[in-house]
Amino acid sequence: MSLLVTAEELKAYMSMSGQGNTAQTESMEAALYWAQAALWAHSDYCEQTDVTNELHDLTPVIIPHKLPIISVTSLYYDDVLLDSDDDYYVYETYIRVPSIRTIGTPQIFSLNYSGGVSRDDVEDPIDTSTIGYKYTIQAQMTIKRLAEWALSKNMDYQQNSKDDIEVLNMIYSNMPKVIKI
Repeated sequence: MSLLVTAEELKAYMSMSGQGNTAQTESMEAALYWAQAALWAHSDYCEQTDVTNELHDLTPVIIPHKLPIISVTSLYYDDVLLDSDDDYYVYETYIRVPSIRTIGTPQIFSLNYSGGVSRDDVEDPIDTSTIGYKYTIQAQMTIKRLAEWALSKNMDYQQNSKDDIEVLNMIYSNMPKVIKI
């Protein structure tokens, strides 16, 4: 499995100058592997799945819970199936429904779609175009912050329960749309 962040990128993020030594690089790589595993264990980042009957309030822009959007199977408005050619447009991170007016009685959308990222998409070589650029950048920043935190604590990369809250807060503050729900 490939790392989303290299030791060199982590050094640059931590403003460390010089080449460092082999032990330092190995320590950074261990922290990065731990951070990436923590991200995957506590988020939907690598959990591509089909979602059915996800409900959203009436709005001309729908942001599904599982991003990036892979495909939309169906979108219902007030129990009426909308036409994907005329009624809505699907983008990587949102669905635009221009024909819907948000005035009047509250209504909801019911959405069936496939979203998220497959672990296969982050194998070598990493192709950010296949896993959603925005979410790759968020994941990389989260991994950097987690790895820096782990290195500052000089931990042995065995997360214990007292660290759970701090780790989850770092993940959820950086990856708000892909937390496990």
